[in-house]
Amino acid sequence: MTQQYSVSTRDLDFLISNVEEPTLHERLRQAKENGPILAKGKYPTSKIPLALEEVDAELLIESLSSLLSEIGLNPDSEPNSIGLQIENLIDNFSND
Repeated sequence: MTQQYSVSTRDLDFLISNVEEPTLHERLRQAKENGPILAKGKYPTSKIPLALEEVDAELLIESLSSLLSEIGLNPDSEPNSIGLQIENLIDNFSND
């Protein structure tokens, strides 16, 4: 089942830079090329629509979780600024 998400251009750039799985990386890149959501049908917003199959969303969450443990935590295991961004992205793609 396809889910519709929206991500900020900043978050999408972060995902494109950090997600290595080829198929998922291509979907993210394509979403960026398609451009932002238009307010009132003509005013670009800072949000990009992203359609993902459930399995792709799960793969993205797994990738983000690994990234969180690799670069998103301070030595005391508290999230750093990148970790907070990753946590927000995980929340965005979780269907809970």
